[in-house]
Amino acid sequence: MSQTRSKRKVPFEITPKIFIFLAFVPLLLLSSTFSGHGGSGDFHAHKKWISLTLNLPPTSWYSHELEWWGLDYPPFSVYYHWVFGRLVAALGQTDSFDLTDRTGVDTVPLLRLLIVAFNALVYYLPVYYMIRSSHRPASRGSLTLLMYMPILMLVDVGHFQISNYVPSALTVITLHYLNLELDNRGGKHENEIGVSSQLKASSAFMASVLFKQMQLYLSLPIFVHLLRWCTVERDVKKSSKSFIALNFLRKLAILGVTVVGLTVVALIPFRSDVSQVVRRVFPVGRGLYESKVANLWCMLDTRPFDIQRRLPPHIIKGLCGITTLLGSAPFLARIWRNKNVDLNTNVAGCGMAAFLFSYHAHEKSCLVFLPAFVSAFEEGMSGRMILMCGMGCRFLLELDGLVYEYLGMTVAFLAYFNHFYGGLGKLFKGEEWIDYLQTAVISFSLLLEFAMPIVPNPVPQLPDLYELAIAGNTFLGFFGTWAWMVMDMPTTKATKAMAKKQARGIRTSSRSRSRSRKSKKM
Repeated sequence: MSQTRSKRKVPFEITPKIFIFLAFVPLLLLSSTFSGHGGSGDFHAHKKWISLTLNLPPTSWYSHELEWWGLDYPPFSVYYHWVFGRLVAALGQTDSFDLTDRTGVDTVPLLRLLIVAFNALVYYLPVYYMIRSSHRPASRGSLTLLMYMPILMLVDVGHFQISNYVPSALTVITLHYLNLELDNRGGKHENEIGVSSQLKASSAFMASVLFKQMQLYLSLPIFVHLLRWCTVERDVKKSSKSFIALNFLRKLAILGVTVVGLTVVALIPFRSDVSQVVRRVFPVGRGLYESKVANLWCMLDTRPFDIQRRLPPHIIKGLCGITTLLGSAPFLARIWRNKNVDLNTNVAGCGMAAFLFSYHAHEKSCLVFLPAFVSAFEEGMSGRMILMCGMGCRFLLELDGLVYEYLGMTVAFLAYFNHFYGGLGKLFKGEEWIDYLQTAVISFSLLLEFAMPIVPNPVPQLPDLYELAIAGNTFLGFFGTWAWMVMDMPTTKATKAMAKKQARGIRTSSRSRSRSRKSKKM
């Protein structure tokens, strides 16, 4: 397979250019429209949640005015809004965040500036540090793409859902520490690095779940990886069964205490009514999907299938669970059997399966697996996935009045890729069927997107024709990529080479320990 990890390192002398670019682009969104302009939307939700933290005690946050954008995010996200509230108070702007004010559009520029500043601290700097400290070629090769993903910026700063940069950064941190443990297997300080790395990884991932519940899309592969780490004992022949069992319990206890401890700390302010937090964070009555999402169930809910009209809700929920597990199974099996040492690929594959097949997905859910995908593949494949995720959110951005900003930032991304990766040829280079499929999907969607503002709908009886065509086309790209990962990834040259390298490292370490024991006996 040709889509292997990039072998070249990104020249870090270009980093100042990247940060100048990243500081300039969000400013273009300061005066743009947002979700709920002229009505109510995500802007009003996040403004209200900031107001909650300013005006009410924590015990009332999850129960106040549920009919008007009731709080439905996990505790760490609420604390993030609390920090925004403290800054608003420090700037003397509390009058605009009164709970009785249901508009507050005058606060949009201020909040956007705060979001941009926070994103620099909580995303760009940590991600830059984590990737630069990694010696994995692909991670370095994808550095500039992780730094600028237009759809992430459009959703957080433009659409006004200020809850995506933090979990995205935590995903990158989680994968960094999980890969650090994998890279040091068979090394001199394997046990110390292993325990420390897994603790940091599990803490980062649990923090991401406690920040945004959609991060559970990635929970299965990370859980299986950590469980396998608990069961692995390098010197099996040397160790007794009781020692192996005790070591398994020790590792499991360490991880369990970390996860449970973080959860308890997060819930302490709401300990009087934890059940209310759970009900708000996991509402199951919101429907199969939202808007024109590019996943299986939205496609099957169009004519002639009309799945929601033909099947009862409990059957549909069961189908969602079964298909999500089946779609994730190949990647989980590789993690458990260690057939594919590229953990990032398997995590991204499970995230894509959850997006395509799970219950109640929406367009923005593609942002959950995107950081893992970009970290796993070379720049061409990663760049195309970033473009497809933007196209998958096209209808959402149209509702927000952000179409021209989206098209402009897409053009900026192409220029960005052309500058930092030496030409667009690498973005649309075709060697396998998946390259051609993704390129065709992107080309067709771009054609439709630029045609929509100037070419009237040719079928007035179908008012959403353009939107459904783009969503269906993007679904084809997502589904094709997931299928390619399922079918072809186990046979990649990169995977085989990495597996051989890891095996050599383990054998070399075993021989070294054997020679050491012999020398001691002598």
